[in-house]
Amino acid sequence: MTKVIVGGRFKMKKTILLKKYIPTEIIPKQGSNKKLSIKENDDSYTLLAPGSKKKIQIPKKIVLDQDDYIAIGLYLAEGYTKINPNAKYHHDGSITFIGSHAEMLNPICDLLEKFYINRADIKWKIGININLPRIHDELISYWVQKAMLKRENLRKKGIYYTGTTGKKNWEKSEHGCVHLYYPSVTFRSFFLNFIYSIFKQSLQKKNKREIALILKGFFAGDGCVYYSEKSGLKMVDFACNNLRLIEQIRTGLQRLGLTSIKETFPERTKVNNKSLRIYNLHDFRILHKYSVLYLLPYKKKIFLRLLDTYT
Repeated sequence: MTKVIVGGRFKMKKTILLKKYIPTEIIPKQGSNKKLSIKENDDSYTLLAPGSKKKIQIPKKIVLDQDDYIAIGLYLAEGYTKINPNAKYHHDGSITFIGSHAEMLNPICDLLEKFYINRADIKWKIGININLPRIHDELISYWVQKAMLKRENLRKKGIYYTGTTGKKNWEKSEHGCVHLYYPSVTFRSFFLNFIYSIFKQSLQKKNKREIALILKGFFAGDGCVYYSEKSGLKMVDFACNNLRLIEQIRTGLQRLGLTSIKETFPERTKVNNKSLRIYNLHDFRILHKYSVLYLLPYKKKIFLRLLDTYT
């Protein structure tokens, strides 16, 4: 790993050799696993699975920076990672990511570009709350500008509605929720193996900087901070229904030094999601130290108000 000084602060740069992250098999949308063929080129690898017409090319190495680790956490939270071997269709066959802020979409797109998946290759659509009074073309133009998405790649039914008429629950996503798609079973298998492996390695090495950045991305996607002056509630919540991943999230928080993490049990109590919850000042201060909650401005604002109650 190398560090360069940017604006008086260290910015992380880490070179990753990708060969060891290429799986030997891919999980297709249907049927049994297929062996993955790898062709070595001068500065890249070509990946091809039996029956697939699309050859995927990835570089031999990439350089990960801070935003890339954030992107890994974002995808773990809001990317489609599910695989159901018992269903007719095991998965959707795509890299699929959902985000309601440019701070979420841009790190994902930037990371994909390092794997030769350009923004020009990404399809997208917008989900918009039915109560939001916005003109369609304004929404499309907003995301074309903020995330540099290609207008021509908007799906045929590119805007759909969510929510209930009369219920204003759209304030935190006033520009809608964007779905990004890149269809490739082969790249999906590689990419999921890559992000899970990077997170696992960061935990094993107890690399606090990497862990904090991954958790920062994850919290932006599947985290909430609560502060109520009326009830006195002060809580940070990391939601995750993937049992393997939630244990990794817990380990990551402990690696940073958090000491009192509570767990919810939807099967036994009146909560909707499996989550890890933090209630105490000691752990709040650690989350603040590593800026874990600060990717999205509205979540940062609530957390700073919470911290101010202790001064």
